[in-house]
Formats: sequence, structure tokens, C-alpha cells
Amino acid sequence: MFYPIPFEMLETFEQKPQLLVEIETIEANRVRNMPAVCHSMDCGFTHIPAVGEITSFTYDASTKVVTVTGTNLPDNLNKTQSMSFAASACIPSSEAEDGALDGTTISCTLARNPTCGTWKPDLTTFLGNVPFAEGLTG
Repeated sequence: MFYPIPFEMLETFEQKPQLLVEIETIEANRVRNMPAVCHSMDCGFTHIPAVGEITSFTYDASTKVVTVTGTNLPDNLNKTQSMSFAASACIPSSEAEDGALDGTTISCTLARNPTCGTWKPDLTTFLGNVPFAEGLTG
């Protein structure tokens, strides 16, 4: 009789670190972690350094518009995944019909009134969160 070999015991040569992926579900008030299968059985992880930097921002309370200035910001609205400020979603806009941006400035309109406090805009692209310049304040 032979016992099965757990996957963790198998050694394979990979170019990228491999991840074990689980999906957490709740059934009948009980948490279950189900193992997930990665596409093509490749659970490779690649670290992509942050792209761009937010160097300054302004907020206009009368129009609820937040304007972010920086370097290597998205050059098209399609490259922007989400934007928020002061615990409120922010809807990015472009004056160009095709959604083009200049890569140094992006403006958005808050979906609701901002929450009081000290906040910085949160800009997420498909490559992750855009970091802030050191010492950024609004």
C-alpha cells in the first residue's frame, strides 16, 4: 500500500515563487477554506514595482473635485482602476473623448461629501496603488 504524496512535498523547478491559493467561503455560519487551482496550474507570483508617484493634490470643496499631480500617472482613464479621497469614491474624468490624460494630472469628482480628517487621495491602477511622495500633505 502506498500513501499519496502531498503536493507540498513535490519539488518542481519554477522561475517565479509559487503561491498556495485558497478561497474562503461561509456556509451555515462556518468558514471553509477551499483550495483553488491556478490557471494552467501555474501559481507564479511576480512582484511588479509601483509605477508613478503622487507629488501633490488639491481639493475644491465647492465642486467636490480632487486634482492629483505627479509623475508617471495613468495616461488614459482605462488604466485607472479606482480612485478615492476622504472615505468617498471619486469618479475620474478626462476632457478628451477617448479618455486620454497627460500622465501628470488626473482629476475626479467625489461621489458624496468627504469625511472630516487628514486624507490623501488613493489612486489604484492595474499595476497597484500609486505611492505618495515623501512628506505629501494636502
